Amino acid sequence: MNRYILTAILAITSLFLLTGCMNEIILPGNGLSSVITNISSNDQDPLTGSNTKGNLKVYLTNSSEGYKKPPDFVGGLPEGNEPPNLEEQYLEVNICISRIEVHIASDEEEVKDGYWAILKEWDPGYSINLMDLQNTSVLLASLDMESNTYTQLRIFLTEKAELVLLRDEREVTESLEIPSSALTGIKLNHPFEIVAGNITKLTIDFNASKSVVKLGNGKYLMKPVIGLSSETYSTSDDDLTGLTGSVSGNVSYYDSTNLALTGIEGAEIKLIGGSYLFENTTSTLADGSFILFNVPTDIYTIHVHTESYDDFSASIEVKVGENTKIDVVFLIQEPGGISGLVLDNGTGSPIQGATVTATLAGGSTYNFIISTETDISGSFLLEQLPIGTYVLIVEAFGYIDSFPITILVTPGVITNSIYISMIEDNNP
Repeated sequence: MNRYILTAILAITSLFLLTGCMNEIILPGNGLSSVITNISSNDQDPLTGSNTKGNLKVYLTNSSEGYKKPPDFVGGLPEGNEPPNLEEQYLEVNICISRIEVHIASDEEEVKDGYWAILKEWDPGYSINLMDLQNTSVLLASLDMESNTYTQLRIFLTEKAELVLLRDEREVTESLEIPSSALTGIKLNHPFEIVAGNITKLTIDFNASKSVVKLGNGKYLMKPVIGLSSETYSTSDDDLTGLTGSVSGNVSYYDSTNLALTGIEGAEIKLIGGSYLFENTTSTLADGSFILFNVPTDIYTIHVHTESYDDFSASIEVKVGENTKIDVVFLIQEPGGISGLVLDNGTGSPIQGATVTATLAGGSTYNFIISTETDISGSFLLEQLPIGTYVLIVEAFGYIDSFPITILVTPGVITNSIYISMIEDNNP
């Protein structure tokens, strides 16, 4: 039994409509965030009514490349020992972040040196493999904060760190020591400002390759090499990196007897591509519907996998604050098609650019509509049509619309020799 897939112009009355909403990329979900009260207060100035806050987005990335290299030995080797001739490839560099703090500048006498405030904290910690962040980023926090100057960031790591590497074609896991970072944190000096009504993007670049060194005793040490960059832009700017949309739709199969769709439960949905990490998989509900929130704006490939039918892939674009809707229909029977010619009634010459529209008739929950245009020879071809009866109408500039033609589409057959004669419209 052949199985085919249809997407795009599907009007399904049982499906829900979604209103686009602006969300954030998925936040690490293994802990609670904590923002102390001296960062956030009322959204508006009580005297002017204007917004006093800006938005801070904190990202983590790893820009290092080329993890395949001989080990670097630090501190010398035991006497009489020569460094082994090994080549090691880092597979995972796993760290665990407990909290992030920010240093706030202040003009007040009693706190003229400023003060530290917690931006985000996780209990027991947020675990991340830095190797997953090559050429991509993950959003650690998105916060509304008072307009101010911020001078430093401080990252606290737990002692739960490990290195997974490939050594002589064997996968090996080594503990990774991180000196005193759990107590004092890692300070990053990089002043930035939060501007009312604007978005400040702060990117932490944790260079995993340069951060891992090997000691003479064979143990591994992490000496964090971290860069920090920032950019501020208006919410009205075209560059809205980090803002999101959603993807929704329905996965179903077509019942040609009743001209109806039946939702497929448990179909696996996955988005591939993009520049940020996010929750990119879900499954369809009992009615075949699905939705992915917090999808960063980008172009993706959507994959649909079902156990009993088939698989499907297509390219989609996700835009800021909008919902991208895609419906996938699996055909149990082999589809058919319609082909033919559109000619001038008076001269018999072909009409190029005429619009041919076929509408599946009789469906209560499924209305399939497809259109095409005639080529230079007046020919048209409509393929991948679900089985059923169609109403065909042709429109062309300078001509009266054709009378509706009823055509039966059967499995695996292209119904051809459909000749449509168009009469010129003398009263356009």
